[in-house]
Amino acid sequence: MRLPNHSPANLCHLLCYLLCTFLFDLSTATSTNSPSILDNGVSGLPEVDCMEDRVKLTFNTAKPFTGRIFVKGMVDKPACVQKFESNANNSVHFELQNGACNMRRHRMIQPDKRGMEQSITIIISFHSTFITKVDRAFRTTCFYMEADKVVTSRFDVSMLPTTDLVDTAKMPLCTYSVRRDSIDGPVVQYATVGEVVYHVWQCDSDMFSMLVHSCFVDDGNGQDRKPILDERGCSIDEVIVPDLTYNAKNNLAYAPVSVFKFADKVTTYFQCAVSTCMLSEGMCEGKTVISILIMNLFY
Repeated sequence: MRLPNHSPANLCHLLCYLLCTFLFDLSTATSTNSPSILDNGVSGLPEVDCMEDRVKLTFNTAKPFTGRIFVKGMVDKPACVQKFESNANNSVHFELQNGACNMRRHRMIQPDKRGMEQSITIIISFHSTFITKVDRAFRTTCFYMEADKVVTSRFDVSMLPTTDLVDTAKMPLCTYSVRRDSIDGPVVQYATVGEVVYHVWQCDSDMFSMLVHSCFVDDGNGQDRKPILDERGCSIDEVIVPDLTYNAKNNLAYAPVSVFKFADKVTTYFQCAVSTCMLSEGMCEGKTVISILIMNLFY
């Protein structure tokens, strides 16, 4: 059977019409059944949590996020990319270990801002391969402060409890207490002259090391103030207070001391400075008691 007017021009027009109709139907079916990733996006600003050993990024999207998150410049490194193809939640978390994926580190030495700054740029991409207009890039920065803290403690030869100081900043909490029988014994409420008690300094972090130094004892009236540890943490009079003993992590120090007091005074006040530094970043060189002892051997 032959079609009328079966010329090459008519056949070309017929084929073009059928092809365009097929592509239109295919496009309509695809757009109806598969929602576009361009309809999604980041809602508000992400939250950054600077933890001791890692950085955590939390963000929300308008619809469940099924894309990927990666570190800028490290998309070809599997350890620096996380995919969320089967995710069904609008809230997404991304964590990265400190120092990983070329995380930038910068030592700050300003008097009012001393410590370690770590920063990295994170890309939130809604497509599994390409960068689109709804993708976002965020530069996250964490600052770990290095600081000198002065902690104080006092006890009565008759009756007085130990006072603990609490620091709520992102740095270790250091305490100074006086205890009976051992470094873990009960806090001294009262004592008698000649009784052996334990002076204990402790910082509650394995990430920081400490040095106890510049300690003084006075009668509370400011009239009689005597140094007992120098600026290097060494004993000035070992008969009164011996050199301190530190644990392996340098976050706990103690000294057994025979109770003494000023003549005609009931209360004895102690004050010490505690310097902290980050072990992992080499901030403790020349600061901790081990470093100072090594330096003394060569002088």
